[in-house]
Amino acid sequence: MDNTATSAASFVEKLTDPTHRWTPADYDCIPEGVHAEIYDGGLHVTPPSSTPGHQIASLDIAVILRQFVPNRRMVIEAVDMKTESGIFIPDVIVTREVVKDRPVSAKLVDIVVEIISAHENVERTVKKDLYEGAGIPAYIIVDGPDGKRFAEVYHLQDDRYELTKRIAASGMGSFTVPFTFAIDMMKINE
Repeated sequence: MDNTATSAASFVEKLTDPTHRWTPADYDCIPEGVHAEIYDGGLHVTPPSSTPGHQIASLDIAVILRQFVPNRRMVIEAVDMKTESGIFIPDVIVTREVVKDRPVSAKLVDIVVEIISAHENVERTVKKDLYEGAGIPAYIIVDGPDGKRFAEVYHLQDDRYELTKRIAASGMGSFTVPFTFAIDMMKINE
């Protein structure tokens, strides 16, 4: 049996075992093309992005961040990221160096961005706590309906995320950590 078949068999075995607790070590058995996150002992299959508006907001925030990114850093959309306790697929990450492999280690991530769709709130609870625990210096949540999105920017302070700024749908925020950058929400809400 080749590695692909072995991996697929392992995936099905774990998926059908009601006692299996999923961990980042299970990442390699997830078939290519399955968009899933691993946290809280479970495998969470997620849509690549829920709406065209979600995709546009993700691209807009990536373009905004890209103009501020220092050399050797990368802005990447929807790539697998590994923490000690899970595998996540944030909407956007900014790495502190060039990465070539996936999942990207959270140890190399300076900013993580999640865009919340109307039915989601795991970004404000589970993911926020796990990104914080991974030591990612900045966490940005983009929330609200198309055309009225706002952002919340959190920074690590004594190993806890503290809300640095809430940026209104027509507002702008400037930051110096983990590097100098600004977010203009009007560009996201066009």
